[in-house]
Amino acid sequence: MIKFCNFLLLLLIISPAFAQTYTSKAKPIADFKGEIINQYSPIKILGLPNKLDSTFGIEKVCIDLQHEYLSDLKIELVAPNGKSVWLTNRNGKDGPGAYINTCFEYTDFSPKIIYGKSPFSGSYEPEGLVYEMNYGTINPNGLWLLNIMDLKTGHVGRLNSWSITFGNKPFLPPKPHCQQSNFSECVCNSSGEMLPDLIVVEGMSKNLIHFSDTAFKIAMAAANIGLGPLEVKTNGKQTGNDYHLYQAIYHKTDTGFSKTFREAGSIYYDEKPGHNHYHVNDWVDVTLYRYRKFLFFKKEPIEVASLNKISYCLFDNMNCNSKNGECISNGVAYTENNLANYGLGDYIECNKDLQGISVGGIDYYGMNHEGQSIRFEKKLKKGKYYVKIIVDPLNLYLESNEDNNTYMFDIELVK
Repeated sequence: MIKFCNFLLLLLIISPAFAQTYTSKAKPIADFKGEIINQYSPIKILGLPNKLDSTFGIEKVCIDLQHEYLSDLKIELVAPNGKSVWLTNRNGKDGPGAYINTCFEYTDFSPKIIYGKSPFSGSYEPEGLVYEMNYGTINPNGLWLLNIMDLKTGHVGRLNSWSITFGNKPFLPPKPHCQQSNFSECVCNSSGEMLPDLIVVEGMSKNLIHFSDTAFKIAMAAANIGLGPLEVKTNGKQTGNDYHLYQAIYHKTDTGFSKTFREAGSIYYDEKPGHNHYHVNDWVDVTLYRYRKFLFFKKEPIEVASLNKISYCLFDNMNCNSKNGECISNGVAYTENNLANYGLGDYIECNKDLQGISVGGIDYYGMNHEGQSIRFEKKLKKGKYYVKIIVDPLNLYLESNEDNNTYMFDIELVK
């Protein structure tokens, strides 16, 4: 009995606690005054294991705050090494709102925060890939920051508290199928190429839309369901403010991967609040059409408004997975279970040197982001309309399938 008790004591000494939560103090949220201010709330952490990984890592991050115009806020988690990831970016209604003890975690019952409604409470999946902080490259000891950015003028708020929990059940992503370390298991086409295949994530646009007689705004997401990542970089060539982009084409070889490059689109620096990074030009077209009342007179619909050639930063902030089943093309849901090279690629920055979307990655922009809305010059009439979305409308990027980049859906204006 004594030996058994000594064994248990030894386990307690050498093993980290199952869960440890650290909490911040309250602070006001200042208004936007013409330039973005990083409003940091710190938590200092000491005494944890020196690496976050699959055995010990971040389990959840919780926030409690209120704001006079909640969709003004972009909120990030920043690790001691400077790595940052979105928790929530301009979600919530246009007006007063709150995150009431709202926790960002991955559970079987946590919906994405983008589908939630203010006031938020309970458990949600974050808008960014927080689990990447558990990949084994971050020492959790040091200063963790919650970064709150107010991106529009006229409103203030208050952070009551935020907390971060570490434990033995950390955020974990679906296991990648294809990496340099196991390249022999990767799949290529008959020419040895591993090409991307871009689609519109249908539900994110169809379900995250605001349509009235005076305004239209919509969320948009592109997913990569191909065999290779969509990867782009610059080489210094510049025309005006635009840098020329070159797309990397992956090839499977006897020893791993090689890359060839082809000139594709262009990239520029976007200074709008909430961006302040490099965006790819000519990425998406979104057009709103109105059906004609009497189709037998003229069948062509009327173009009402368009968000042509919307530019985005290309990076992974969500992924296609079996829990959500949102990456659908021709009736097939693409997940970690049927994407042969799932997880190939790693793109988390918005710089001009390297951007991309991994295999199974999703690049999402919410309907409250800049460039996602139109105000009509005249009020629209009630009736039936439809939305047409095209990713890579100019076919600038080489894909395995160029015929599945368009998504259309009906929408009705009832009042």
